[in-house]
Amino acid sequence: MSEPIRVLIVEDLPTDAELSEREVSKALGSCEFRRVETRESISRHWMSFAPRSSCLTTGCPTSMV
Repeated sequence: MSEPIRVLIVEDLPTDAELSEREVSKALGSCEFRRVETRESISRHWMSFAPRSSCLTTGCPTSMV
């Protein structure tokens, strides 16, 4: 069995993050998710979690990314 795909979700609304997780899992199969809300969290998780992919909210403020 292959390792799950690591996906970093940048989303401030938990319900929207859950929807993203569900849809990404349907498309990619086994995934491991981390959700972040701040610019600092993005940097920290990008280095420590080392995601293969990321999902950004469509309403993400430009100051966040």
